[in-house]
Amino acid sequence: MTAPALAATGIKKRFGGVVALDGAEFTLETGEIHALLGANGSGKSTLCKIIAGAVGADAGELSLAGLAVAFASPADAASIYVTDFERAGIPAASTREASAEDVASACAI
Repeated sequence: MTAPALAATGIKKRFGGVVALDGAEFTLETGEIHALLGANGSGKSTLCKIIAGAVGADAGELSLAGLAVAFASPADAASIYVTDFERAGIPAASTREASAEDVASACAI
């Protein structure tokens, strides 16, 4: 079995007393595009920022093609494309009403 193109396992992040991520898991295979959707405060942006090298995780591991990596900056993660968006970026009235195409173009990892 081939290792995933990108894997985030056991990712934890706190901001002071606020737990943003507590053991988050994410896997991306070559050629896939994912949209992360969830309520405010659910950790979507934090996970994206960790994957993009903009924020460091407190615990957990990122790997590319099965090799552990540690990104110190977005430049280190240049091979990964992350686009963040706010709900206003989706033209439909709610996330549920947005088409898969709208969501995929708004947030591609």
